[in-house]
Amino acid sequence: MGDKSDKDKWLAGQFDNAFKEHYHKVRYLATHFLKEQEQAENIAQDVFMGLWEKRYEVDFAKSVLPWLVTVTRNKCLNIIKNYKVQQKYQERSYNVIMDLRADLAKSSSESMLLNKEAEVLLTEAMEKMTPSMKETFLLCRFKEKKYEEAAKIQNVSVKTIEYRIMCALKILRKEFKDFLGMFLV
Repeated sequence: MGDKSDKDKWLAGQFDNAFKEHYHKVRYLATHFLKEQEQAENIAQDVFMGLWEKRYEVDFAKSVLPWLVTVTRNKCLNIIKNYKVQQKYQERSYNVIMDLRADLAKSSSESMLLNKEAEVLLTEAMEKMTPSMKETFLLCRFKEKKYEEAAKIQNVSVKTIEYRIMCALKILRKEFKDFLGMFLV
């Protein structure tokens, strides 16, 4: 009874020490890779959740910093890789939406109803965006600002602008999924 409890207490203490000593390093490394503070914070939390889940497998007698660095780097690289794939997909989705918008604008009363429905969906999607994401989306997509211009206006990095646009387009795809489905049949 005492052995398991003592080991659990020792592991919890070792985890606390590792967290206090290395959390800021993990967050800094993630920020270096991703250039987005909020996303880096999420990565750091995920890394330490993973450490906690693997506390019985990790050798706390040695420094856990190499393990933390490796896991952080891999998580960041996966996000960057996924971002690049999503960016290509988003460009195609954006073109489909713009083409649809142009077609709707040219059409008759039936299209006016569809246009109204698309407008409602767009409004609903915009309500699901964070204020900063909405502002970025409006700047880049409706005011046609380049990412660099939007970054200067909002006083953030270009990577942050790219991330916000990626998230905004993800919300739009979800909202317009059924609506676009009837045109893609």
